Amino acid sequence: MKKIEDIKNMPTNELEAKLKTDQAAYTQMLLNHAVSPLADSSKIKASRRDIARIKTILRQRELNKTRYGLGFRKRLHINLAHL
Repeated sequence: MKKIEDIKNMPTNELEAKLKTDQAAYTQMLLNHAVSPLADSSKIKASRRDIARIKTILRQRELNKTRYGLGFRKRLHINLAHL
């Protein structure tokens, strides 16, 4: 389980790759658990939360890119012009 600071310090391309591998591992855990119960089923919950953390950081980066990019200034200018 990674802490949020470790995830924030990872580059975006590494996060996307980690997300894919974690999702595949999570799916495999669910399938294995359905067939025969896992010894430590709390790993499923931890894995799901790690995936959510990675998705949250990726979404924050996506929003920051659009917020501070040229598109935000254009929308802001248009919105102010209508007032």
